[in-house]
Amino acid sequence: GNLNNNALIISNFNSSNIITINNDMSLSVNFTIEQGIKFIINPNINFTINDSVILTNNGILIDYGEINGNGNLINNNGFIFTDHRN
Repeated sequence: GNLNNNALIISNFNSSNIITINNDMSLSVNFTIEQGIKFIINPNINFTINDSVILTNNGILIDYGEINGNGNLINNNGFIFTDHRN
């Protein structure tokens, strides 16, 4: 099934766990990308990590857009891929 709030879509299909950011959004609470999860920021999207907020990556973070803000991104045995050719 899907959970869609216009900015964040969480999908679980074919044994794949994918979180897709389709609209500009701000992360206002701590969040962990668990192992086996793909977290994708689509092209031309601004993903802001607010002050004092931590995004922890244990999975795969694919950044086609922009990650900004004064929060923290912690990479723990995860992978981060960026592609800003658009």
